[in-house]
Amino acid sequence: MPHDGLGFTIGLFAIGIIFSFLGAVIAFIVSYQGYTHHFMPKQEIFRLSMRSGRFAFTIFLIISIFLAILLGRIIY
Repeated sequence: MPHDGLGFTIGLFAIGIIFSFLGAVIAFIVSYQGYTHHFMPKQEIFRLSMRSGRFAFTIFLIISIFLAILLGRIIY
């Protein structure tokens, strides 16, 4: 049975997308809870929390792309 290195890399990338999304949601929730203690307007809290979530998603996605390519080349 031949091994499919591209399928393995795509699978790792898909897992990375899922965990990047979960990390973004958690970053949003944590930062939203933190900002609510500073008596800011709700719109400002939401905007800053979304920025934290987008940043976390971007960083986790970049790391997962790098690891998917690296592990795909190492294993196959």
